[in-house]
Amino acid sequence: MIDEKVIRRTFKDQFIMHYDDVKRCRSIPGLSVDGEGLLKQNKAATEFYNSLESERLSQDRVQRA
Repeated sequence: MIDEKVIRRTFKDQFIMHYDDVKRCRSIPGLSVDGEGLLKQNKAATEFYNSLESERLSQDRVQRA
């Protein structure tokens, strides 16, 4: 069994870092798209990245009583 929460906690920072690295690639040998174009083709990776970024941005948010 895989616990999604454990995976997210364990690999969140690494996934965000690698996603950002790929996004910055201007040319990828053997492909006709840059890093950003490649990521746009992978909707699951982009959706996962967006959810992790949303979590990261809201983790220090002050909650109203």
